[in-house]
Amino acid sequence: MWRLKIAGGGKDPYLSSTNNFVGRQTWEFDPNYGSEEERLEVEKARLHYWNHRHQVKPSSDVLWRMQFMREKKFKQDIAQVKIEDGEEVSYDKVTTTLRRSVHLFAALQAEDGHWPAENAGPMYFMPPLNKDGGWGFHIGGHSTMFGTTLNYICMRLLGEGLDGGLDGACGKARKWILDHGSATVIPSWGKTWLSSFGSQAWDASFAIQALLATDISHEICPTLKNVHEFIKASQVKDNPSGDFESMYRHTSKGSWTFSDQDHGLQVSDSTSEGLKLYYAAYNVEQKWWGCSMGTGKSITMVGGN
Repeated sequence: MWRLKIAGGGKDPYLSSTNNFVGRQTWEFDPNYGSEEERLEVEKARLHYWNHRHQVKPSSDVLWRMQFMREKKFKQDIAQVKIEDGEEVSYDKVTTTLRRSVHLFAALQAEDGHWPAENAGPMYFMPPLNKDGGWGFHIGGHSTMFGTTLNYICMRLLGEGLDGGLDGACGKARKWILDHGSATVIPSWGKTWLSSFGSQAWDASFAIQALLATDISHEICPTLKNVHEFIKASQVKDNPSGDFESMYRHTSKGSWTFSDQDHGLQVSDSTSEGLKLYYAAYNVEQKWWGCSMGTGKSITMVGGN
């Protein structure tokens, strides 16, 4: 069955990395992985999504969540709070519910510190298939060249044939692309995304800010430490090679990208969120109940030489 591998690729002679593949997500199909019961559970989840894909379009990250819960042997030991009609909502009940959510979210953290997730907002490469055979730009959008081309290519890379996929999804997608001008009319961002996927650093920065805002950081110190290391490892350490300024490239040393260090293309909002998160985590020892972060070497100064 399918499983998500984190920070893999170190033994592949055709892959290289500037930070030992931190933040890289790879879906791998292993027919022998898991028990028979686990494979049946995955197949049940897949069929449920397929049968309801036009009513509930997000995948809800069901497969990797099941995998992580199973591998970490996570068991929720904080009792669920139920509020009856007319019952007062107390501070203790809200706090208990918050702690329950935080502990679950911490258990979903990958071993390198980030949180894998489907990007369900502007879904550049993971929107659901529409009834007309194409894919949209976002979760409820009509079919676009952007979404259809990227998803068609992903299906072919995963081994589907010209007319592969359930109900001939590839064939329908290819017809939609050709009927609407071919993939050459994909917008510029589509051309960019064809060369680089992922939003790991972006997701991690917002996730950890939410966790810090709960004021129960002392209960998830390992989670904070892992994401702190991930943010440090994801920062771009070098400028583009050669005379990059003559090629209209900007300084990238000290920045953060949308996904990981190997991506290499700096993003202003990702850099601001990464810097803010780094110093928030750095100050945990002083501000959040003594979580020792083991910060070690400081980060490269943004825009430094």
